[in-house]
Amino acid sequence: VLPENWQAVHLFAALGTQWRWHETQRIGLIYSELHALMQLYEVVDKKACFEGVQIMEMEVLDAQM
Repeated sequence: VLPENWQAVHLFAALGTQWRWHETQRIGLIYSELHALMQLYEVVDKKACFEGVQIMEMEVLDAQM
């Protein structure tokens, strides 16, 4: 993991149980929980971190299809 991506990866891992589900498929992360974690971990560049988490989220959603 590149140093500039580490915080997003850490937050994504911490969100492991914070998925919205429809039947047996994930449909997306619960973003309010991401916001809470960003505050807890004192994320400075919230926009970049959010975008990094979204990239990983999309990869998970694409992989389940």
